[in-house]
Amino acid sequence: PEPKTDSTAFTQTTITLVPGAKSPFALDDVMHLLPIVKSSEPEIIFGDARQVLDMARVHMNQGRDSVAYELANEALNWLQQIVGPMHKEFLNATNLATEIFIHGGDVMNAFNNCTNAICLAVQLKGLDNLDTLRCHMNLSSLFHARRDYISAVQHMLAAKYLVQLLGGYHHPEIVNIYIKLGGMFCEIGGWEVGLKCLEQAKLRTETTDPTKHTDICVNLADMMARLSMFGAAAELQKQAYMLAKFYRGGKDNKTIEIKQMLETYMRADLEVKKQVHEMNLAKAQQARAIEYKALQDAEEAKTRVD
Repeated sequence: PEPKTDSTAFTQTTITLVPGAKSPFALDDVMHLLPIVKSSEPEIIFGDARQVLDMARVHMNQGRDSVAYELANEALNWLQQIVGPMHKEFLNATNLATEIFIHGGDVMNAFNNCTNAICLAVQLKGLDNLDTLRCHMNLSSLFHARRDYISAVQHMLAAKYLVQLLGGYHHPEIVNIYIKLGGMFCEIGGWEVGLKCLEQAKLRTETTDPTKHTDICVNLADMMARLSMFGAAAELQKQAYMLAKFYRGGKDNKTIEIKQMLETYMRADLEVKKQVHEMNLAKAQQARAIEYKALQDAEEAKTRVD
């Protein structure tokens, strides 16, 4: 027997594209297109929650962190009752709560919220998305505040990889990551790696961002001075001073401050060179004294033999 056909079943339509035709699609093709809807959620259920979150952000920007947290927590409870925790709106509210805690200096609660946020971001949007990147950056800052430098560096390196993956190797945020990595490595005594990170940041901003390039030169000069390399510090500070004088003007407070530090490094470099010169003179005099003593001993020995 012939199989029965269901009149309500959808039939698959093959669309043939004709090169050079005025209209590659026929009317029947358009009529038989079947849209695929993965999910459809009414926006009305999120309207009040979004409004509360916007109010929380306004209070946070105005410094009223306690009120901002109460509003964010209200939105979190509301969203959890309506759509549950595994939802993008709940993730947005969790991220805002983390920002409020960070803004208020509450490291422990910020850390707990950010840990939940990164789990939600990975499950909802995957490993390579902006929310996961933001969570890695926040966790790095929080671990740094807790002096867990290894975890802080690991999360910052993960953020660096995601920025390169999502925005390319020359994304501007790479510079900020190198600056933060350089600071963290120098804090734990990894001066060589820290200086390399700042050198990378300096190289990337040389022709693109003179203001940030100036700040990087100042930071590098400070690190060189801590290592007693005052000559290199003076050269970097001189570059920063020239840029600041050109873009900010000679009477700007930042330019004056950079100039004062430049003079300090130059004086320290002269002092070091003076000390080195005196040490070399002392060594030369000591060597001549030893040589003269050896000649005297040789003359006395010769006299005794005669």
